[in-house]
Amino acid sequence: MGPLQHLNVRSCYPEAKRLCETMLEVYRTQYGLSYCGVRMSHTLGPGIDLEDGRAFAEFLKCTLEGKDIVLLSEGRALRTYTYIPDAVNAMFLVMQKGQDGFYNVVNESNVISIRELAELIAGLDLEGRTEVRFGGVPSSLPYLQFELAIEDSSKIRTLGWEPKVGLDQMFKWTYESFI
Repeated sequence: MGPLQHLNVRSCYPEAKRLCETMLEVYRTQYGLSYCGVRMSHTLGPGIDLEDGRAFAEFLKCTLEGKDIVLLSEGRALRTYTYIPDAVNAMFLVMQKGQDGFYNVVNESNVISIRELAELIAGLDLEGRTEVRFGGVPSSLPYLQFELAIEDSSKIRTLGWEPKVGLDQMFKWTYESFI
């Protein structure tokens, strides 16, 4: 995703990912170690932890509890979401056919803004108890500030991977798994 503010508390997550990738490439170069890795996009499905702090988990939790979803921004940031079985299929494919390097596991057709995501998830409550509102007190959680987080899956698609589950099904099935 480009430059990071390495002293930002939230940067530990992407910096750790970069470090792992760098170390694997160093071992490949220095010791001839072969490796394959996957870079996961936002991945979800039944069994996710609704307390993990990610936006979609928070939105699902609010909807399940009949509470409003309160956005602390305009919700313009775009994200992609991949259903867990699609991601697992990708991992197995990389283990079977992958070559040295990393493969982005992302369903690019599942791109949605945070605002649209909030509206989609609020709409899953058939009783209509959840509305999307704007405002509130900004969170004290230090999030990375970027608007676009869409990886390119062309490399893994050359191995034959095709995700199957779209946004509506993914969130509907995940929501229903908690009822």
